[in-house]
Amino acid sequence: MKLKKVLALTLAAAMTFSLVGCGGEDAATDAPAADTSTDTETEAPAADAETEAPAADDAADDAAAPAAGLSYAAITLGEDYEDITTTIKFIHHKTDREDDGTMADLVSKFNQMYPNITVETEGITDYQEDALLRLSTGDWGDVMFIPAVDAADLPSYFVPYGTVDEMSELVNFADQWKDTAGNCYGIGYMGNAQGVLYNKKVFADAGVTTLPKTPDEFIAALQAIKDNTDAIPLYTNYAAGWTMGGQWTLTSALSQQVTRHG
Repeated sequence: MKLKKVLALTLAAAMTFSLVGCGGEDAATDAPAADTSTDTETEAPAADAETEAPAADDAADDAAAPAAGLSYAAITLGEDYEDITTTIKFIHHKTDREDDGTMADLVSKFNQMYPNITVETEGITDYQEDALLRLSTGDWGDVMFIPAVDAADLPSYFVPYGTVDEMSELVNFADQWKDTAGNCYGIGYMGNAQGVLYNKKVFADAGVTTLPKTPDEFIAALQAIKDNTDAIPLYTNYAAGWTMGGQWTLTSALSQQVTRHG
């Protein structure tokens, strides 16, 4: 049990530095995902993990892991646990990175530090559904991108990396996957910043001299563009579902209001 925790934490530490370069063009399609782990085997390969979800006493043991020193902060990458020989499995939704050899390259770099650890990777197309199904049976491996799991259930499935306060000093998005006790269960492997690109000439032609800072000011600027120029006030990629997600809810609402005003 403890061995698998160490391995997953170590692999996650390595991939935190490696995966940030792998977001690519599909980076915007996923919220910051996370690597985390659980397993009930300490000797058998990850593929032979038990098919039942972790028992309550296992979850309690997992929750106590940071206090026992098995935390992300406690591991010095490339120095600690170099004598471990085993196999672990990592499942993820980056199927393009699986197919183009990126994941294999990351594993190769990991093995430069930990040559005796075999890492099996599997890219899953319908990840949200398949990952939840595997998670419910316990037959998924040791490290995964966290699917849609309630915060209250995180301790039942995963090993915490440490407290959110501790992890916030080391990684971004440490509070993305946290339980009610303030433990961190996921490490964000990339960040996605949203913004609005604007045409300075169009703004000037519309008489907008100050960049909007509030929703009302933004609506007014769009209306001025609509009234005083031939430009389209607002454009977004409505054909792609992710663009109308939470990060663009405000923009979508503004667009609809301008349309009604027109």
